[in-house]
Amino acid sequence: MFCFIDNKPEVIDDGSGSGGFGCESGPCMNGALCNDTEDGYTCTCMPGYTGEVCETDIDECESNPCENGATCNDGENSYSCTCVAGYTGYNCDSDIDECASNPCQNGATCNNELNSYSCTCVSGYTGNDCETGRV
Repeated sequence: MFCFIDNKPEVIDDGSGSGGFGCESGPCMNGALCNDTEDGYTCTCMPGYTGEVCETDIDECESNPCENGATCNDGENSYSCTCVAGYTGYNCDSDIDECASNPCQNGATCNNELNSYSCTCVSGYTGNDCETGRV
């Protein structure tokens, strides 16, 4: 709306959100950048947000990024996975190698299994880790 002050037109915000003053009320949320337009305003959302005024947190877990039965935890523009026992990695996509610590003794072969391992003992040894020699 225009008013005349000292015979000069002045733009006055009538609260309709038009005329280039839409951002004055701070309508954009979650750190979004507000841009005045002829028809009101537009919001440029920060990563991880969507909606007309950037009011909605995007659920990064919606695409099911976590693997092998892991739980997805939605964050702000991120997610994390809580792995079930036996798995590791950002998306829980890697089997933990329980043989990496060389648990088998006396020349035994270690067999990596899910959340476990087994040892194949050489002749003359027994026990879970082939730790006992037979007499």
